[in-house]
Amino acid sequence: VAALLPVVTAARSIAVLPFVNLSDDPEQEYFSDGLAEDIITKLSRSPWLFVIARNSSFAYRQPSPPALDVCRALGTRYLVTGTVRRSGAVVRITADLVDGHNNETLWSQRFDRPLTDLFEVQNQISTSIVSAVEPVYLRREELRTSRSEAPDMQYWELLMRARWHFWRTTRENIDASRACLAKALEAKPDDPQCLALLSFTHMSRVWAGWAADPKQEIFEANRLALRAVSQDDTGSYAHFTLGTALSCAGNLPQAIAELEHALVLYPQFAGAAGELGRLLAFSGRTDEAVEYVLQAMDASPHDPHLSLWVRTRAIACFVEGDYAAAVKYAYQATAKRPDWFFNYYLLAATQAAAGDLEEARKSLAQGQRDRSYNLQVLRIGHPFVDESLFNRFVENLRKAGWAG
Repeated sequence: VAALLPVVTAARSIAVLPFVNLSDDPEQEYFSDGLAEDIITKLSRSPWLFVIARNSSFAYRQPSPPALDVCRALGTRYLVTGTVRRSGAVVRITADLVDGHNNETLWSQRFDRPLTDLFEVQNQISTSIVSAVEPVYLRREELRTSRSEAPDMQYWELLMRARWHFWRTTRENIDASRACLAKALEAKPDDPQCLALLSFTHMSRVWAGWAADPKQEIFEANRLALRAVSQDDTGSYAHFTLGTALSCAGNLPQAIAELEHALVLYPQFAGAAGELGRLLAFSGRTDEAVEYVLQAMDASPHDPHLSLWVRTRAIACFVEGDYAAAVKYAYQATAKRPDWFFNYYLLAATQAAAGDLEEARKSLAQGQRDRSYNLQVLRIGHPFVDESLFNRFVENLRKAGWAG
């Protein structure tokens, strides 16, 4: 396998080894193997991972060689390993994500479950493991490539460095992200992940108020997202991107459909669940919105999107007229990302709606110190389907002193 994998694939690849059966009963091997197979199947749906096939990784049963030797043999960098111990009516499962190049454990967790339904337990645990592994892996790759000083970075390293810059959200970092993506696209002009992330950089310029022509930026974001989908119609990240771009263009019904499709393609996709929740909140479907946001938080509790998901709960409460709860969640969103100026605008609107104009003015002043919002950009970022809700939002911002 290793001889067939280019260096860039090895960097982005992951192998799931057979989980070790620690039970006295050797017949429990089927559960251990079934769990590992389930993890392979679910990880394979991720748009960011190249997962080594079962027939290759299952050759390494305990006692297996050192992690570095396994990685070299399989042509991979990362390993998922684990154990299963069944005792009576309880099963204990441990799982680890290991960087095989230095044998560092990046993530480890233990799960204890009653064995009421063996297949349901297998499904729950495999889903939890997959939901945890992907974001840890991505953070590791982003950090690794951000520290690289190699002058000839390859496509994958450029893409991961672009992600690292993208999440820092400053104008300089968004520009740096775009520069990395431009180089990556020279190597792979039709890569759907690069096209999709480049689409998001255009949306970020609009959301942040940097776009000289927001309509043109949104047009370009949609063009790139459509191109990403055309290159990989089964790619969940491409459909997620297109859904978000469509929401910027004000087409929420089609945006929601794209996000729902992204979740069909990759049910563990926390980002798509969170964005779907956001658009459902703006559509007035608040109960569904909260369900999807909680699903996203459960799947990826340390996700870079976390502030946005908490923000969605504030929006849902604002729509429902529960302004005290809206203030609570807006505070939480701001605390998680105090560098995101638009969180202060939401906090100001909810505080004004709750009758606390003094605090609303302070929050708005903080937001305006960071960045000013005009009405056009505010509307793009807050696509309320019910125009009266958007008017209520604007009215409360103006109570706080906004002149936009």
